[in-house]
Amino acid sequence: MTTTTHASTVFPGKAVAKDVQFLMDLEKILKPGFGARIYPDSTGNVVQAKVNTDQALDQESIKKLIAHTAKWNLNMVLSRSGAGLKVLFTKENN
Repeated sequence: MTTTTHASTVFPGKAVAKDVQFLMDLEKILKPGFGARIYPDSTGNVVQAKVNTDQALDQESIKKLIAHTAKWNLNMVLSRSGAGLKVLFTKENN
């Protein structure tokens, strides 16, 4: 199940909240069934996200995750979490 810390709703023709767009982008990369916690700052920018999945990541999925990380100006760390994989996105310190 995919979850987010904000209960934002997407309406056609309306601007999408950044946390919702981040999640929608992840849904294009990962198979259904992953879990996500997204933490925006006071301006709505995503500053941290924790994603758990039991999906095996092939080379193409990893490339897409790296591109996703760059698009959102975040750092990414992949680590083992139980029987699955944890992907931690954090804001770069500039």
